[in-house]
Formats: sequence, structure tokens, C-alpha cells
Amino acid sequence: MHHPIPPPIDVPSSIGADLLSPPGVVADEESDRRHPLPSVPEEGTVPIPECLPPGIGAWRPGDDLIVSYCTWNMAQNPPRLNEVREWIRPNSHILAVCTQENGPYIGLNVAHRQWCEAVLCHCLADEYVLVAQRSLWALHVAVYARRADVAPAIVMVETATCSTGELRGLMGNKGGIGVGLTVRMRGVTTDVRDSDVYSPRDDDGSFDPPIQSLPGLRLLFIGAHLTAHQHNIHRRNDDYRTIVQTMNVGIRGPFHASFVRALSAAYASGAKGSRDVTAEYDVTFFGGDLNYRVNGTVKGIERILNAHRDLRCILVFNDQLRRARNQGIVFCGFSEQDLNFKPTYKYAIDKLTKCTQNEYDLNVKKPRQPSYTDRVLCKSRDGSPFGAVSQLLYTDCPIVRTSDHRPVHALFLVPTRQFNNRQAEPEPPTGCCCGS
Repeated sequence: MHHPIPPPIDVPSSIGADLLSPPGVVADEESDRRHPLPSVPEEGTVPIPECLPPGIGAWRPGDDLIVSYCTWNMAQNPPRLNEVREWIRPNSHILAVCTQENGPYIGLNVAHRQWCEAVLCHCLADEYVLVAQRSLWALHVAVYARRADVAPAIVMVETATCSTGELRGLMGNKGGIGVGLTVRMRGVTTDVRDSDVYSPRDDDGSFDPPIQSLPGLRLLFIGAHLTAHQHNIHRRNDDYRTIVQTMNVGIRGPFHASFVRALSAAYASGAKGSRDVTAEYDVTFFGGDLNYRVNGTVKGIERILNAHRDLRCILVFNDQLRRARNQGIVFCGFSEQDLNFKPTYKYAIDKLTKCTQNEYDLNVKKPRQPSYTDRVLCKSRDGSPFGAVSQLLYTDCPIVRTSDHRPVHALFLVPTRQFNNRQAEPEPPTGCCCGS
């Protein structure tokens, strides 16, 4: 049985444990060496680009793809679309939107179809098409592609859900959704109608692709809502493992034969150990309300937040997900840009205006430690013929004010040029090429 009392804040000895730690707590110097202090936040919240980064035009096979991943826990509240437009923008070739607590727990098809249509009409105009969408309780994932260039190249779209938690999700709305797709590298023409690329879909988003034999870049988008509450870190870790081991896409999906051929070397003699769906795609994006919290008491975290923004790195130092990754427990092989923005949860809501405030809800009667619950991580598969993915942007969006969570927007550059020898890959770009 896991102890329900959260551990105290662990403060790097160079900052001074006597000032910021609860009485009687001494910083663990050995832990400090294992988990180096992250950099001091430089920018905080960064403006989200309104369009593609400078120098990035229409995509063609071999060019870099710009991929954005947007995640938001809507807290069962209807969004204000004028605010959502500041968070979801036509600034990428492929865009994934993961929402949690989106709509009621029944009648989800109608609610989520309306949400997808609203995103297309109010945020993406007529420049994008909906590639796939899938729901699990109030969890929803939708993937869009630019109509003029990338959409005609997308084939082999597959979706699946995976319930987690007690009774495999029957006691709540926790779990994950996977959307897999392949971007063709040959035989692509942009002079294609939607009907030539996308055949009519069923409710689950599946369809027969026009071409299955051409090589391409395999992308997997996973959206998740993991177990809540500070003391449930072990359950969150179990949720992650359940999702990546049992998600019915890739080897277990409808294009099983194609994946076996592509990964024949890895599966020729039978892969040892537990299956990991992220090993079956060239690039995996994993985001959502992952619910990992900051270790510490509400009062201790409040002192840090009110002291100075430079001390916010202590919160990242005590982030449960970051520590679990450093220990090799979950998200092995994934990368994440620095958390330069403030914790995305839990913001106070004004009772009269129903708007999110700039302050956190620090109610001691129902304590919820401010934490980085809303995250986006990325992983490039070992042995993939494509270059390494680089992250261009990682920020929150304080303009959206209808939830106690702030949305997060992540932007990635994904190479589509293939290399026979991965040692010959060019160096990934440094810095952010995104303008405001």
C-alpha cells in the first residue's frame, strides 16, 4: 500500500535547503548529482506562431515536416472559440489535438464531432482536413493535415483506444488513444481530391488506404489521461506501461503485415521482453494530462512560486515525471524540452466570471499542488532511416481561461529524408526558428 503523504520538496544544496525546504528536511546531495538542476527559465510563456516558421513552405517528400501537438484538460467546460484560436493555429503540416474532460461521459460522438468541426472552421479554416479522430470517455484525439501538400501523402491510418486504471477504466475516464499514420515518400502528387485520398470512414476513423506498398515515415500520436492525485505515481507508471504494451496499432493493428515486413529484423526471432508500440513507428508523440505532480507540500510550493521565477527550476527538479524518466522507469527514449513555463495546474477559477485567474488554487481543505500535469514528449525509433526530431517550441497558453488547466502547445521539426547510414545524418538545428 502506497503512503498517501506526499514527499517533501527536495532542494539542490547549492540553493539552500534551510530556506525553502520544510523544517527538518535535508537536501539529498547524491540525488542532486543524479538529477542535475534544470536551467533557469529564460522566456517563460512564449508566443505561439500564427503560421509556419520562416523558410518553411509547401511540403514535398524529403523536406522537413513541421508537426504540432496541442493538449488541454477542458475541465468539462465549454470552450470560448476566440480563445482557442490563440492556442490551435495553422502553424504546421500535421497537427494533433488531444483534449481531456471534453464533453459529457455519454453522447461523446456528437460532442466530439462538434469539437472537431469547430477546430477546423474557427482555427484551421479550409487549409486542413481531418485525418482521424477517436474518443475514449471524455478523452479525445484528432489529427489534421494540410490539404495542399501533406494530406495526399497520408496512408495507413489506424486508431485504437486503451482503458487503464481500476477495472480497466470502468471506474473512471483514464486511458489512452493512439492514432498511427504513414506519410508516403514516393508517388505523391498534390493534385489530388479528398475523395482520392480518404475513403469514407466509420466512426472509429478506419479506412482502406489507396496505397500500402510505398515506403514512408510512420508517425504515432498518443493522447492520454493518466491516474490523478499526488500519491498515485505508481498507478500513473502502470497506466503508461499498459498503453505502450497493449495499444492495438502497429504490429497489433489492421496493417499488421506491413509492420512485420518493415520491422522484420526486430521481430525475426521474436522480440524479447514486453512489447513497446513506440518501437514500431519512426516517431512517437505522447501527450495529454499525464497527471504527474510536483513532490512537496502546498505551502512549500507556494513559497517557491511567490519568491522569484528563477526558483521555479526547483519545481522542475521535483517533478515526478522527470525523476521517473531519469530513473528509467517510464518514457524510456523520449525527450522533452525544458519546462520554462509555469505549472499548468491548478489555477483558481473566479466564481462569478467563471474565468481562470493568474493565481493558483491553494485551498488547504482540498489541496492540489500546482504541477506540470500537461505534457508533450517525443521519441525517435532506434534504427529509423530518418533523422532525429528536434523540438522548436514548448509553451503554455494563458489566454485560454475556461479551465483550471492551461493548454500546452508543442512544435517539432521532423526530417523526412532517409539515410542508409544514420551516422551520416546532419546535425539537428539549434534554437527556435518560430516567430510570433
